[in-house]
Amino acid sequence: MSDRSLGPAGFHSNFQVDKNSRHDLAGGSRIAGAETQTKSAKSTAMMEEDDVGQPPASDIVSSEGDEPTGEELATLRKVADHLPWSAFIVALVELCERFTYYGLSGPFQNYIQYHPHDTPVRGGIGLGQTGATGLTNFFTFWCYGTPILGAIISDQFIGKYKTILYSAFVYVIGVIILFVTSLPSAIEHGAAFGGLITAMVKSLPPGSP
Repeated sequence: MSDRSLGPAGFHSNFQVDKNSRHDLAGGSRIAGAETQTKSAKSTAMMEEDDVGQPPASDIVSSEGDEPTGEELATLRKVADHLPWSAFIVALVELCERFTYYGLSGPFQNYIQYHPHDTPVRGGIGLGQTGATGLTNFFTFWCYGTPILGAIISDQFIGKYKTILYSAFVYVIGVIILFVTSLPSAIEHGAAFGGLITAMVKSLPPGSP
């Protein structure tokens, strides 16, 4: 009989025990390090297979992190949000501005063209048709030109909400000046024309119409 079947010495001489090896019942050996590498390779392959057909992370999460992506808009449930009170305030201010604009621009021609004691149409200043048409056209020009100034102030300096807020105060001041200087006593003292020009400038704040 050979030394291979006799004793522990013969057994250990042919089967050296290594820290990196494992033995099964059949007498075969597997290297643990190689097995670990094989499992890692399989896991990586499975992850790659799972990622096939999926959009990259840059498409799932937007660069800013605030705006939804195209995939989110298509798949997420639409939930209505609550409007802040500032939105209603802005809408109310714009409603008042439009009401004031059309309420003033209508009688301007007669108010500027005729004198207070003219018949059958009474006015307030008496500049004639030419002067009334010129000031009315200036009023329209100023009305549609001030949004450019309002946009510059809003975008470059104080923001849109503060621009609307401050402009509303200026607007109210202009309307008050026009009202006071159009009273009969103010017209008799010659304050109507100056009050009209001041009101035209002040009652159309940046950003109106």
